[in-house]
Amino acid sequence: MSYETSLAYAPSNIAFIKYMGKADQANNIPSNPSLSFTLNDLCSYVEVRKVKNMKTGVSFVKELPNINVINNAAQLYRPQLSNVEIKRFTHHIDKVKEKSLDVLESFHLGHESEGFLEIRSANTFPLGAGIASSASSFAALTLSLVYTFCSNKEKFLKVYENDLNFRNLIAQISRLGSGSSCRSFFGPWVKWVGEDVFPVKHDFPNLAHFVLLVNKDPKKVSSSQAHQLVKTSPFYQTRLLNMPEKLKQIEDYLKAGDIKNVSAVAWAEFMEMHSLFHTSNQSFSYWKPETLEVLSWIHPSVGVDQSSPIVTMDAGANIHFFIRNEMKELFKEKLQRQFNRFEILEDSTGLGAKIIC
Repeated sequence: MSYETSLAYAPSNIAFIKYMGKADQANNIPSNPSLSFTLNDLCSYVEVRKVKNMKTGVSFVKELPNINVINNAAQLYRPQLSNVEIKRFTHHIDKVKEKSLDVLESFHLGHESEGFLEIRSANTFPLGAGIASSASSFAALTLSLVYTFCSNKEKFLKVYENDLNFRNLIAQISRLGSGSSCRSFFGPWVKWVGEDVFPVKHDFPNLAHFVLLVNKDPKKVSSSQAHQLVKTSPFYQTRLLNMPEKLKQIEDYLKAGDIKNVSAVAWAEFMEMHSLFHTSNQSFSYWKPETLEVLSWIHPSVGVDQSSPIVTMDAGANIHFFIRNEMKELFKEKLQRQFNRFEILEDSTGLGAKIIC
């Protein structure tokens, strides 16, 4: 039996300026631009094995990817895919086959998609952890598939490393499966505008990341549902009008290395996003009593000076903290002392998706 294997890594990313609402549902085009921070260790691995002498098809294999080439293999969690999720991934695989043809051929890399595909995947974090698993999963799946379909793999690696336009085109394919996955191809600071995604120039120190898991229950309102419901909030259109100035503001602060003001903008931004949830026609909330407890504790430290933590929340109950690397251990001790009943995950600055082998 003849086969070849590709293994890709993609980290999660956490948005400081949020993407909320879609201008084009079918193609996952956002209503507003967004800006995110790329993580490093909190990530997904997807291994694609193409069996050449079998009819075209797809199988999602229960075994983990090749752990011998994954440094943090001891922490791997295999996602339990529902039938709906398998259908979503299978549909995306078909999209990658179709869309990757033009991309690979335009860079003279060749395209060979025939054969049976075996897919193995794993995350370094459990489900319900407040990490954007769909972003990292779809980014890793897309990159591994495009690499699998490429005829000239040695040239692919060189082009992917050096040509940001090539990487952007692969990110655009990934976006079709999960919008925010396109941001996981770059790092550490990334902007997504319409179809395009690219790294942001900055003069910012490396940051440590913590996520405080105050609640692991499944969300009653999915992110996809939230994207629709926020459009009924009376504040939604005002948010869109104010977004260009807000984005320019935070980009200026990143270029200036201004942690104090990035901290202030990030806090106001996630509060504004959650206010859309609270004021939609069918109002809903991701906040739990524990969420409010943590936010009340950290709020006096936000936007005070260059040692301020940067705090944000996604569409969920858990809270993300970003702190200067040199303050990492001190801040971790404070979190553990104050909230020792909650699990804390930690991470560092990342540079985006890559091929492992």
